[in-house]
Amino acid sequence: MKNKVIKDFLNKRRNQTEFILIALSLCLGLVLLCNVSSYNHNDTFSIITGLILCSLSIYYFIIKISVVKNKKNIKGFIIIDNENNEIIPIENYDYVNNISRNLKSAIIEDNAIKIELENAGFKSGSDKEKKQKGIKIINELTEYYILNTISTHLTDYFNNNKIEKEKLVEFSRNDIPLILLNNRFLELFSKPIDKRPIFKKHGFKSDRLIIIKDSNKNLVSVKKVSQSNIFRFQSFKIVLPEDSKITKDLDGSIVIENKRIILKFKTIFEGNTVLPIGFEKYFLDLHDIFRYDAFQVNIIFEFKLKFGAVFLINRLDFWINSLIDKIEKKISKEKYFNKIEWDKTFVILKSLEKANVLKK
Repeated sequence: MKNKVIKDFLNKRRNQTEFILIALSLCLGLVLLCNVSSYNHNDTFSIITGLILCSLSIYYFIIKISVVKNKKNIKGFIIIDNENNEIIPIENYDYVNNISRNLKSAIIEDNAIKIELENAGFKSGSDKEKKQKGIKIINELTEYYILNTISTHLTDYFNNNKIEKEKLVEFSRNDIPLILLNNRFLELFSKPIDKRPIFKKHGFKSDRLIIIKDSNKNLVSVKKVSQSNIFRFQSFKIVLPEDSKITKDLDGSIVIENKRIILKFKTIFEGNTVLPIGFEKYFLDLHDIFRYDAFQVNIIFEFKLKFGAVFLINRLDFWINSLIDKIEKKISKEKYFNKIEWDKTFVILKSLEKANVLKK
């Protein structure tokens, strides 16, 4: 990632040479002013020089410890089948495949989501109300995907760095009522199994069942797969440094905050986007240009280092770097096409097509 969020700030603000120079400049300015005052000299040069050195030193120091902001816009994409409002799975694209599966699972279990999806509209020409329903579904799916990514990433990060449990705090679904209220997929999939009619109806007897438990034998995930459907349970928890809190802003942003940092993210369904030539036809075997539409989804991260936080930042906060790197690799349109080397792949597929035409 080009903007290494915390490291960028620390590299700029923890440069010892800069602070030493600031201190020396301030000391020299004070010495000049004190000498003038002590000996009652009317030395205009010393007074002006001393004031300039002190003022510049203080100003530079304030700039160094002031609140700093940084933004990162990760641009992903999805392809919608306009005939049934289905998200098309894309090979080796974790973000799209995940939200596609979650949407299919949700409409099996939640009739309200199913009806809203049926009444949604994505393609150009759909009325505003239908478009808003579609946008809301995609934004909630994307937000749920990112929250789950944060959850698994932070658990792994703090375990791998052997951070003491006493320095951490855990948030479960009951600790985030505002977020839960505004995301139907998080609310549905993290709801306990004994409160899910679909699990009560089908039980744990037939078909294939995938159960995952943590080291304390707590239920983490259950996926119940039948011949045609899948429904799932996914426990939800986020582990953060002990002084942290997580909530939702009025503008829809998820906010993680402690006394040192503020991290926000928000998902925005941007509208139609253009994919590399030949991708839909050759890679996905989608030939009807009127049936399928590609859309851009933005995930905007905003990071703030609070006033004076350069002196308080510690290794508990370095998860932000690796988290945003991870999300960018999973969602970024640019990184996805670089990963599959589409420019080379397209040439090969196009050549094979021409060869097949010549054989016929």
